[in-house]
Amino acid sequence: MNLLSVDWDYFFPCADWYDWGHKEDPMFMEFLWKTRPGSMHIRDHVLAIDGFVPRVDEVRGFWDRVCSKTKFLVVADSHSDIKHPLKMGGWTVWNFDTHHDLRYGKRGKNPNQYRCDNWGDVGKRKKKIDKYNLVYPEWRRGEEETFPDSPICDNVFYGIPKDLPEFDAVFICRSSAWIPTWWDPLWIEFIEYWKKDKQLWDSKVSCEFALRERKPNMEDARKIAKEHVKQREEFIKQMKK
Repeated sequence: MNLLSVDWDYFFPCADWYDWGHKEDPMFMEFLWKTRPGSMHIRDHVLAIDGFVPRVDEVRGFWDRVCSKTKFLVVADSHSDIKHPLKMGGWTVWNFDTHHDLRYGKRGKNPNQYRCDNWGDVGKRKKKIDKYNLVYPEWRRGEEETFPDSPICDNVFYGIPKDLPEFDAVFICRSSAWIPTWWDPLWIEFIEYWKKDKQLWDSKVSCEFALRERKPNMEDARKIAKEHVKQREEFIKQMKK
C-alpha cells in the first residue's frame, strides 16, 4: 500500500534561518507567532513577514501533479499523528517534507514513541513502513541535512519525482510550531481541495485545531512587524547617543 505524507513546511523555506526555537505545544504553535512577524533573517536581514513565505504556485498545483484521488484522508497538525494510519503496517511511504523525520541525534529514553522528528525511524523499526521515500523541496539541494547512521531511508528526491504511484491514503499535517499563522488561509485552501470528494472529506480523520485558522492573520501580522521595526529603529537611535 502507498501512503502519501505531506508536511505543510515542504512549501516553505527553513524557519531556522530566523533562529526560532520550536516545540510542539500551544506556546510555539500559536501564541509565539504574535511576536514573530518582525523577526529578522539572521543572514539576509529580511523580515519574516516578507521572507518566510510559501511557494504559492507549487501549493496550488500540488495535488493535480501528485495525487488527485485517494481512499483515506488524515488532516493533522503534528507529523507524530501519522502513527494512526501506520498502525495497519505494510506501507510504502512517500514523504514530502523539508525535514527527513528519521531522527535527529540519539534515540533517547523512549525510542519507540512516535514524534514529529522521528516517526520515519520508528515506523521502519516497528516494520510498519516497508519502504521510506523522502521527497525534499528543490531548494534543499545544497542545504542538506545530516542523516542518522542507520540506513532507514530508501530513496531521496529533490522536487516532485516522476511516475508516482496511486496512493491508498493521504496524510497532511500543518506543523504549526514551524509555519506562520498568517499563511493559514492558504493552508485551508490546500486541504479543502479534498472537499471535491464529499464522501472522502466527510469520512476524514482530522484534528480540529488543524481545520481552523490561527491568529494573527496577515493584516495584523503586518501591523506587528511595522511596530517591531519602529521599536528596533528607536532602540538603535538610543544606542548611538
